[in-house]
Amino acid sequence: MKKRSTLLIVALIAVLVMAMFAGCSSGGSAEEQEPAASTEAEESTPEESPAADTEASGDDTITIGFTIPSMVTEFFINLQNGTKDAAEAAGYEIIALDAGADPAKQASQVDEFIAQGVDAVILTPADGEAMGPSVEKVQEAGIPMLEVCTSTTVEPDSLVMADDVEAGAAITKGLCDAIGGKGNIVVIEGVMGQSSQIDRKDGMDAVLKDYPDVKILAQDTANWDRAEAQTLMENWIQAHGDQINGILCQNDEMAIGVANALDAADLSGKIPLVGIDFVPDSEQYIADGKITLDLWQDAYTEGKMIVETLTKILNGEQVEKVTLLQMTPITKDNVDEYKEQN
Repeated sequence: MKKRSTLLIVALIAVLVMAMFAGCSSGGSAEEQEPAASTEAEESTPEESPAADTEASGDDTITIGFTIPSMVTEFFINLQNGTKDAAEAAGYEIIALDAGADPAKQASQVDEFIAQGVDAVILTPADGEAMGPSVEKVQEAGIPMLEVCTSTTVEPDSLVMADDVEAGAAITKGLCDAIGGKGNIVVIEGVMGQSSQIDRKDGMDAVLKDYPDVKILAQDTANWDRAEAQTLMENWIQAHGDQINGILCQNDEMAIGVANALDAADLSGKIPLVGIDFVPDSEQYIADGKITLDLWQDAYTEGKMIVETLTKILNGEQVEKVTLLQMTPITKDNVDEYKEQN
């Protein structure tokens, strides 16, 4: 009896062992097996796999890192829009970042572009001197380095910008002529240290040498900002009153702020006022005679030009180190002609 029990136990163990081996060779139950078969089918057709699509796109797509000083002003918004639209039309992926007018933040953004392995960097520097080392880092990494609108102290692979020295000279001459070649002017500058601020001041200073009877009564920065310029002008009206014969602003945002301050003081159109950029918001001010002379710096086209330059570089073509965007004088007489293009 004991022997028979032993035989039954041995037989049962043998059956269990065979079942275990059968289970291993089959890969589990039918319910467990079906998802695996489905996964294999998906992997065999990569054109239907989202992961495969992403990988293929990533291999072929040019990625551009683009950082701009600020998205507060209308000019920089137009510049970014032109750059993004041109990049997307060319089939590039663009990572566009706002530096918040902070050179340290912008330098960190450039470091991140390098770490991400972008194919090119486009920079509108918040500060020309502070961003020089970032340009060197990009070049040391073997990445095409382009600048647009303003420049650094380090030469990039290519730069697209307006002739800011000529722009500063043109609006200064226009203002001096508007006040009859003599009198007191006040000057509102952009962000100190940016190439546009420096170059436009150089152009102004050169022209003022030819107008010895034109004196600078007050000069300060409003950081390209409309509200800051309005406050600054309100203070100058209080401090200097009718001593102010003309007003020079290095961009339109500030000129609009000044025009608003003049409106509030019942001085609108009574003091010649000049600016640069011809942003859409300035059109009515010019038409109404509140801004005497403006220069059109087409930011959207400037953005397109930098992407066209990049495409040439990527194709191995020779490009100019510096490409200058031509500016157009805008007054009450021709504003209607140009505002449809703006």
